[in-house]
Amino acid sequence: MRKAFAQDQIDTVIKTLTRDPNSRQAVCQIWDTEDLDKDTKDKACNMSIVFRIRKKRLDMVVYNRSNDMVWGAYGANVVQFSMLQEYVAAHLAAPVGTYTQVSNSFHVYTSGPGGEVFRRLIEGYDTNQRGAYNFISSMLIMTHSDIPAFEHDLKQFFNVYDSYGLSELGRVTSWESEYFESLVLPMLNTYLVHKAVGPKEALRWTPEIFPGDWRAAARDWLQTRYENGRTQ
Repeated sequence: MRKAFAQDQIDTVIKTLTRDPNSRQAVCQIWDTEDLDKDTKDKACNMSIVFRIRKKRLDMVVYNRSNDMVWGAYGANVVQFSMLQEYVAAHLAAPVGTYTQVSNSFHVYTSGPGGEVFRRLIEGYDTNQRGAYNFISSMLIMTHSDIPAFEHDLKQFFNVYDSYGLSELGRVTSWESEYFESLVLPMLNTYLVHKAVGPKEALRWTPEIFPGDWRAAARDWLQTRYENGRTQ
């Protein structure tokens, strides 16, 4: 969305809705014609994203050709796309509106690694103890005033990562945004401990993650791996 089609589509969407809040042309394209005959079992599932402002809020619709519920829709998509919606809304100084996801083929895997996850969800998942993130009040919402500091930190994050790798990011102390101080770096440190030592030790780092929804999700993810004896 930033570089693939010789245009920064995210920046264009922001400029389009800034010029005309009623525009119906704020679209990010993800699917590439090269995906049609690409030799891979993991072709791009996400096709496009449409943004619109209604009742002064930023709504977003994501279109998918195919979508696995566990790992795709509620695993990766709900995180990555809601963050994108929040980012665009902050640039526009607009509240976040609705997030709708349309999948032409919505499914779950019932065999293999995906089937194992699905089996745990339907047989032993306690919804009173896990996944109840909607009831957590300590959430971090990006605002228009946060954007300059967030953009600085985002650029710094990838510059350090590209030059030195993930492990060196923990040594950087010049973060300017609350997002990176309270969320990104604590999440990164927890992840690095998980990769180096394992989920049991990483669980001890989750209290450092300030937003309650992210902290609960990280704890849930690590606890599942610990209970099932998985190190990855």
